[in-house]
Amino acid sequence: MLFNSSEDANFVSENKASETSHIDIYRTLVEHMLNGVAYCKMVYLEGQPSDFVYLYTNPAFEQLTGLKQVVGKPVSEVIPGIRETDSQLFDIYSRVALGAEPVRFETFVESLSMWFWISVYSPRPDHFVAIFDVITERKQTELALSDAGKRWSLAQQAAVAGSWYWDIKTNAIYWSDELYELFGLEPQKTEAGFEAWRELLHSEDRQQAEQQINQAISDHLPLANEYRIITPTGEVRWIRALGDTDYDEQGLAQRMTGICIDITKTKTAEIALQESEERLRLAQLAADIGIWDWDIVHDKVTFNSQYYKLLGLPEGVSQRYEDFLAMVHPEDRSRLDARVQQGLAVGMQDYNIEYRLIRKDDGVTRWLVSKGRFIVENGQPLRGFGVIIDITERKQAEKALRESEARYRQMFQANPHPMWLYDLETLRFLVVNDAAIAHYGYSEAEFLAMTITDICPEEDVPLMHEPQHQAVWHHRKKDGRLIDVEISAHLLEYEGRSAKVMMANDITERRRSEERIHYLANFDPLTGLPNRTQLNDHLKYALSLAKRSNGHLAVMFLDLDHFKDINDSLGHSIGDALLIELAKRLCLVLRTEDTVTRLGGDEFILLLPGVDAIGAAHVAQKLLDAIAESYRIEHYDLTLTASIGIALYPEDGENLEALSKSADTAMYRAKQEGRQCYRFFTQEMQAHSARNLQLVNALHHALEQEQLQVYYQPQISMRDGIITGAEALLRWQHPELGMVSPAEFIPVAEGSGLILPIGEWVLRCAVRQAKAWMDEGLGPLIMAVNLSAVQFRHPDLPEL
Repeated sequence: MLFNSSEDANFVSENKASETSHIDIYRTLVEHMLNGVAYCKMVYLEGQPSDFVYLYTNPAFEQLTGLKQVVGKPVSEVIPGIRETDSQLFDIYSRVALGAEPVRFETFVESLSMWFWISVYSPRPDHFVAIFDVITERKQTELALSDAGKRWSLAQQAAVAGSWYWDIKTNAIYWSDELYELFGLEPQKTEAGFEAWRELLHSEDRQQAEQQINQAISDHLPLANEYRIITPTGEVRWIRALGDTDYDEQGLAQRMTGICIDITKTKTAEIALQESEERLRLAQLAADIGIWDWDIVHDKVTFNSQYYKLLGLPEGVSQRYEDFLAMVHPEDRSRLDARVQQGLAVGMQDYNIEYRLIRKDDGVTRWLVSKGRFIVENGQPLRGFGVIIDITERKQAEKALRESEARYRQMFQANPHPMWLYDLETLRFLVVNDAAIAHYGYSEAEFLAMTITDICPEEDVPLMHEPQHQAVWHHRKKDGRLIDVEISAHLLEYEGRSAKVMMANDITERRRSEERIHYLANFDPLTGLPNRTQLNDHLKYALSLAKRSNGHLAVMFLDLDHFKDINDSLGHSIGDALLIELAKRLCLVLRTEDTVTRLGGDEFILLLPGVDAIGAAHVAQKLLDAIAESYRIEHYDLTLTASIGIALYPEDGENLEALSKSADTAMYRAKQEGRQCYRFFTQEMQAHSARNLQLVNALHHALEQEQLQVYYQPQISMRDGIITGAEALLRWQHPELGMVSPAEFIPVAEGSGLILPIGEWVLRCAVRQAKAWMDEGLGPLIMAVNLSAVQFRHPDLPEL
């Protein structure tokens, strides 16, 4: 029997705040985690895992995956085809839900086109919790530092939804055929544009939809917009618009690209669910309370209709206390009876007890609370009266809260990133997770004896009192190492105190990688000198100054003499060390505003702003003198010389390409004239270079076009006048250039490598001619052929 007092008919849960305080803390922790969290239940078909249903997701789940309103839905509906495209992921979840050990792994989820780091464990049979982080950016950085992910993702979404493109500068808009279909329009009849779009918008959503677009552009945020349209046929559709904006270097919006998705079914279900929840709330508010009144003297009990309903009894049926007691759950029966007997013995003003009761009609066990009063006079019980209230939902909620608190605590501890709570007033650590202990090297006891200032630099301390923030801080680990961390923090109440929950993401290695990438993009990795990219920037700036002031600048092309011999004989490690030492010497000779760049190998370009011909000659000689001083590399004493070509602005060129080419030409003249010297570029060099290029091009075709001829200088014995031999002489008769001197074209052939086929041709001609003369009866003779040094170095010469 249930005994309650009618004066407590407005009974409500009195300890609700204390019952939910801890779960609110852990819920806040998980709600503000940067990691996605999903709590799911596995579904079985014929004893085998076939699907799973989302029971809970935190906000980060939606932000990271883009999947919204998934709670209560099976994954096969949320991500169709996941069993086929990501079977490995599904198998891992299945094994863990069936009792396997927790698993941490990285995987590419094909159905979402994203890389994930996932930690999964099972808090109870057939259930699992997945904590994850999207690591697509990190994977892309590792593979190629690719920056194409955003548009690739939009293109994939556009394959199944209507896509659009807006050129903001020209206001031109493009709609895909799928978007026309989604809007119920025909491309032939309607031109894509804002006016056509506005005409479709529901009047209640028009202002909000346009504001969302403008807000996304001004805030530099992705567009996420939901609104209704009315198609030409009168059909109302819910649309979700997603998009990204591209900006120029000044931060001005240039274009926006995105997709529109029909979410009518989802929205309809969502609205229906909201209406259903509102009806349920009203029904709960209007719920009746069971009332009982026991006349103990006459052993007569009266009840209201709700009492019978709560106990599952036909209304009006007679019930004694013993009948009621038999319906109480066996585990609660003796406790309730003891409480009633106490009331019957001495009276009771505050009869209040919670218990389980097995309903008579359907056998369902419900939690009830009885509140009331027993009246006893002179040791004689007279009357008991009160109310009963069904608190099954509250009890279930309390159980769910306890389980949820345990899950949130597990999620807090299982988070791979360091997390902690600290007191805002004292800055003392209150709670830390295992990841913080492992990452920072302090034990839990050491953490709880410290304040946040013990691991933070002094300049970051004021940030700790702000309500919430995201920033990059420096932290110091127990071993003294400084690390860079991204901080995400939020305020909450913890055991009556203002506290802050904080998560730290160590980005030290990422920053080092970014710095290394920036370094490699701008500097020579061996010598540390600026690379050609920086040279271009410095030259553009120097040229702009020189043009404005009618000033000068010099560009030098420096090439080491015979450096290849050092690499070949002593090895590249010695050569690299020598280049590093040389780079230091060059920097010591030059001014701060000068730039020296290593092009690769043993070639360097030097930029000297504000320097004329006299100054350039002075610097060039200083460079030659510094280079020529002895080098001590390991146990070798080495010497170097260099050849330098100098080009001046504006005489020899007005851009880097022209000046570099002129300096390069002058450098080769320095090498031709003995090396270890410098030469200024002249127009004669330009003419010589052009002539050289003309001869090289023409010489390539001289053999096949039979422009080369061999003449023979006879060798005659002065004693008897007999021909004893001949010297083969090569001549070149070009149809346009005329007779080209061997003194001019032989060096060109040697420099271009054409001397090998030409030399072989001359040898074969001379041998054939000698054989022909002997066949004609001339007798034995000596045939002399001039060979180039290049031919002597060729390994195939003896075989010709």
